[in-house]
Amino acid sequence: MQLQSQSERYVMVDGGIGHITCIKDGVRLSGVSLRVVRSLTEALRGCASDDLPDLVLVGVRDSNVDAISGCREVLRQHDASIIAFGPAQAPALRVRCFRAGAVDYIDTDASPKELDLRIGMHLRTRPEFAVVPASRNSLDITGSRKQEIYHLAVKYLAQTEIGNISQQVLASRIGVSVGHLDAAFRSVLGCSIVRFLKRRRIDLATVLLKGSDMSVTAIAELLGFCDGANFATAFRQDVGQSPSEYRYASSDECRSGSGLRAQDWRTETCAPQGRTLGYAGATS
Repeated sequence: MQLQSQSERYVMVDGGIGHITCIKDGVRLSGVSLRVVRSLTEALRGCASDDLPDLVLVGVRDSNVDAISGCREVLRQHDASIIAFGPAQAPALRVRCFRAGAVDYIDTDASPKELDLRIGMHLRTRPEFAVVPASRNSLDITGSRKQEIYHLAVKYLAQTEIGNISQQVLASRIGVSVGHLDAAFRSVLGCSIVRFLKRRRIDLATVLLKGSDMSVTAIAELLGFCDGANFATAFRQDVGQSPSEYRYASSDECRSGSGLRAQDWRTETCAPQGRTLGYAGATS
């Protein structure tokens, strides 16, 4: 399956959203095109399989959260993500959107810079991930096979949505057992897959704290932590600071314009070298 070129990528946007100008600015920064439609479900049903959007942005209120479920039903067999776009002070609505199938919730007062960061994080190429061939001996896998499993897992993570992904889900996505997945990461990086995934969430958190206006609670929710306190504890254990302290310490860099943009984030997370290799000394 051919990867979409950057020029072919687009975001489909609910025409009922009242902040189209701000959204256009954010999408333009991310380097993709925008299609505004009256009915998302009708537009999605009318798309050919090779012309589906990379991302769907749904305007939400209490009365139309079902629109997310409708889009999810149409996209069930396709690799596209849904983002809810709704009022800021609406925690119950936010939870309903996630339960309906949204991968993120963006406040209507978000700046173009934040939209660029959040949309860019969710945009991804859509390759077909080959299933790793089954080993003849389920109790033993070779070093080369461990390398193969490791690289396939890292590739998948670099091209999938942000948020929390379990070792069980990751293993099923690339067609291996959890045991083989864990063995591969312990062999290549010297740490368990659980430790690796935890560190990945913390790395994503540092990007969001440094480059977005999202609240600490919203970041914790997006990345799958059960609450802000759990997020703060995990963050402090890895970084040595609370999320708020880290954001404050990074504020001078952000004000100087050197904060990380979505395109830079995508490049960094897709690179074979970088933070990933920083986990080599971790053990669990």
